Amino acid sequence: MGRAVFKNKQVPYIFVGCAVVFILVYIAWIKVWDNAGSQFRSPRLGIDSCIHCGMILNDIRFAVAIQESDKRGNMHNVYFDDMGCFFNYVHQHGKHIEKGLAWDYETSQPVDLLKVYFYNTHIQTPMASGWIAREEKKSASALRLSKVLQSFHPRP
Repeated sequence: MGRAVFKNKQVPYIFVGCAVVFILVYIAWIKVWDNAGSQFRSPRLGIDSCIHCGMILNDIRFAVAIQESDKRGNMHNVYFDDMGCFFNYVHQHGKHIEKGLAWDYETSQPVDLLKVYFYNTHIQTPMASGWIAREEKKSASALRLSKVLQSFHPRP
C-alpha cells in the first residue's frame, strides 16, 4: 500500500483521498445551501401555509409567492393563500416587492407579480378578499401591483 508524506509522517493514500473527498463534499454542500433560497419554489398545496394568516394553501389560483431576505441577507420564499393577505402583509410591513409570482385565476399558470393584473371581484377567495390575478388585461378595472398597493385599505 502506498503512503504519502505529510509533515514528516507517512499517511496511507486512502486517508488522503478521504480527506480530499470530504473537503469537496463540504464545498458542494455549502454551495447548494447558499443557493437554496434564491430559487422560487411553487407552494406545496396542503403543506405550505400563509405567512400572514397561517392558513394552509389549498388553491393555487389565489396564491402569491414572494422572495424576501431575512436579517442575515438570506433569501427565502414567503407564501400567501389569498391576495388580500398579501396586500395586508405588504401594507403592514412596508415591504418593497422586487420579485414574486401570482397564479392566473383562469389558467393556474405562474405570472410575474410585477406584470400581472389584479381584479377586485365577488369571487369567493380563501380569506374572502375577492382579489384575483390574471395574466391579461380583461377590463378597465384591472390594476397593476403598484396601483393596488396605493389604493389598498386593509380590513380591521
